[in-house]
Amino acid sequence: MSSADAAPPCCGQSWSDPKVPHLCQLAKESATYGVSQLPTGKKLDKPSSATPFATSANTAITVSSTVNDSSSGAVRRGGQSENIQVLIRIRPLIDRETGHDPTAQHFIRTTSDQTIEVQTADSNIKCKYDAVFGPSVSQEDVYDRVKECTEAFLDGFNATLFAYGQTGSGKSFTMFGAETDLSRFRPGLSKSQVRHPTDIFAGVIKKNATGTQQAAVFCSFVQIYNENLYDLLRDVNMDKPLAIHEDRSNGIFVEGLSEYAVQNVHDCLALLQAGEEHRA
Repeated sequence: MSSADAAPPCCGQSWSDPKVPHLCQLAKESATYGVSQLPTGKKLDKPSSATPFATSANTAITVSSTVNDSSSGAVRRGGQSENIQVLIRIRPLIDRETGHDPTAQHFIRTTSDQTIEVQTADSNIKCKYDAVFGPSVSQEDVYDRVKECTEAFLDGFNATLFAYGQTGSGKSFTMFGAETDLSRFRPGLSKSQVRHPTDIFAGVIKKNATGTQQAAVFCSFVQIYNENLYDLLRDVNMDKPLAIHEDRSNGIFVEGLSEYAVQNVHDCLALLQAGEEHRA
């Protein structure tokens, strides 16, 4: 797909070739970003409605959707560094789940800041993780717990943050925020990473100012859909799947994936919004 075929960014400009640095300025950024508390949850249809998500300080990670009794290890525990954290966020029930019984209770409940209890027909299962967030925890509270990914990235490590869970478990809300006109007041984790006072861009500016290291930030937006990879910033129809390759000079890479240079928060959010609109 040529750059002329790509969807225009939300700022109204046109995309340049992805190999050429492109600045996409939004008109302005909201001055404040408040955080709304989620209402107290009641009852989940299934225990698996909790949303696991993981952080890694220095490696790419995977996380299983299977609930088990063992913790995966924290980034820092007992003075030692670990690679992977698994955290659980329990979403509140939505209206269709409480419509017939407003007094119902969760099948999943938090018993501490690291443990949950899952009620089944036969028994109660207790599970321990690196952190557990109940239904009333705010977006900002969650971000404060995982922002070490940003700090590790600025220190030169690979860092990955992703949400994992069944359909409707709250992954998109956690990562992107509310899907309403008020979303700018409840940003998700990905948006908080570029808005936080100690964000990626502030760190890059600081490193470049010292003269000891020079850094630049590039953004891509990929979706894995039906086991295929799609570039949401260029392939808006999702009809040109990309392939993953590995070689000695580049390591693991996605062939043909577009990359756009970003200089500030506005550039990054413009690309994030454009790609988000094309997600399946």
